[in-house]
This record gives sequence, structure tokens and C-alpha cells, in this order.
Amino acid sequence: MSKARNSEQPAAHAEDPFLGVSAAADQLGVSHTTITRWVHDRLMTAVMFPGNRLMIRQSEVDKWKTNYVNKGGIQKKEAV
Repeated sequence: MSKARNSEQPAAHAEDPFLGVSAAADQLGVSHTTITRWVHDRLMTAVMFPGNRLMIRQSEVDKWKTNYVNKGGIQKKEAV
């Protein structure tokens, strides 16, 4: 028996969009280089899309906000 494929996005990810590195960096108050380093060091989970585009789920960024930024664990970049 074959199942018909559902073309809709799974409910688990429907409200958890992907963010680019710059958008994630802006939300966390760090540089895009820092985000890239965290992903490379396997501290942050990300997905590589075609064209070498690194994408991070909003839930991952939210986890970092809750666990590190709000507890003073990340030194935010200062606005110029």
C-alpha cells in the first residue's frame, strides 16, 4: 500500500520558521560570525540549505535567548 504524500508542511514545523544567520544574530545581539562559529563548534543546531545557506530554526534561537541571553551568559554587541 502506498500512502499519498501530504504537500503541506508538518504541524510541528509550521510555526517554527527558519531564520538566516543575520536574523538569528540580530535576535541574540551577537555578530553573524559568532552564530557561524557556534554552529561550526556544534553548540547551535542549524541546517545547510542549497547554495551553502545556513538556516536556524526560530525555536533554537528562542532556546538560546532563554538559556543564555536572559541569564547574562552572552555579551551583547553594543549599538553604535
